[in-house]
Amino acid sequence: MSTLAETALSIGINPEKLPACPTLGKWYYLPALGKPKTNTACRARALAHGVVYLCNHVTGDTVTWFSDDLPQDPEALAKLKKQAEYAQYQAKRDQEKRYEKASIDAKKIITNYCTQANPNHPYLLAKGLKPTKHLYQQLNELVIPVYDSLSFFSPSIQSLQFIGVKGNKRFLRGGKMAYGSYWDNNNFHRSKIEAMNARNMPTYNGHDDIIISEGWATSQSLAQQWGVKGW
Repeated sequence: MSTLAETALSIGINPEKLPACPTLGKWYYLPALGKPKTNTACRARALAHGVVYLCNHVTGDTVTWFSDDLPQDPEALAKLKKQAEYAQYQAKRDQEKRYEKASIDAKKIITNYCTQANPNHPYLLAKGLKPTKHLYQQLNELVIPVYDSLSFFSPSIQSLQFIGVKGNKRFLRGGKMAYGSYWDNNNFHRSKIEAMNARNMPTYNGHDDIIISEGWATSQSLAQQWGVKGW
């Protein structure tokens, strides 16, 4: 059976900060692989002795790890696994509540505290980029809404990314990142779905070529380079 560290690695969690003896019921905040050690995109929670629930909020992957030293008695083991399943169910419910609260907070921040991004923001000037329609600013930070990619016809903001003047980035605490995306053309999803239904392939602005990239700056750089309409 895999160790706790190996199980964490299997879903993209950096196991360096995993405690040797996690406290029952306590949430531990861990970095995702490839992210700074200060990153807190992943979670771990001891559901019972020798049973740990792991969640990667970047990928949306979850797994429950069972130790090798669990009781070998079939009845005791079955009872422990049942308790762990219920605790995992409760953990997922708690997580969904946090996601829901973060989504509400994200919308309030955009509506009440943000303005359109200043074209002279130091990050934009350093990258040589123009602000897009749905790029916002709060004080000195750029604010990028993270939309739920699964909500094709009624996109909903599930989280926010903040970018400082020196390019330092952070996400809204508690916000959901799995299946998150950003777009700036309101007709994008509708045209995409219609095209997939009609020809089983996506289109953008009437062409079969689309750009897929990671990060707002990369996307905007490519959009400006190739003259993508609607940006």
